[in-house]
Amino acid sequence: MADGEPNPYAAPTATAPAGRASAIVHLYVNVALQAVMLLIHALTLLVIALSAASVLPAGTSPVHASAGQGALMAALLVWTGANVAGLVGRRPWARSSTMIYWSLALTTCVLVPVSVYALLTLGRSDAVWALFSENSERSAST
Repeated sequence: MADGEPNPYAAPTATAPAGRASAIVHLYVNVALQAVMLLIHALTLLVIALSAASVLPAGTSPVHASAGQGALMAALLVWTGANVAGLVGRRPWARSSTMIYWSLALTTCVLVPVSVYALLTLGRSDAVWALFSENSERSAST
């Protein structure tokens, strides 16, 4: 290899995509969406628990609680909490987990526009850069 030629065996360097600032914005929007869903799951679990405990007056509960519904809401509460923590901490598994979450939400026809937005933004290559680049916040501000 002559002087001045790039090393073909060197690991590629992570270069920021052109829309790096928007990638970080989309990442934070996805964190906010998951946080909102976390709150919704928590409130739904609370209503289910209150309904199951017969604390709510008869006929005022918006749901007829069952153990299965409570277990599902508890699982979704843990899942969305893990997604929020993973996206904030920029963990490799968080992107996939969040995309699976929104894919399942899409199949229930609940929040379809939100699901589509999240899937499109998390599926972009600049989203991968925003998640895994250690200096993406600093480089986006320069």
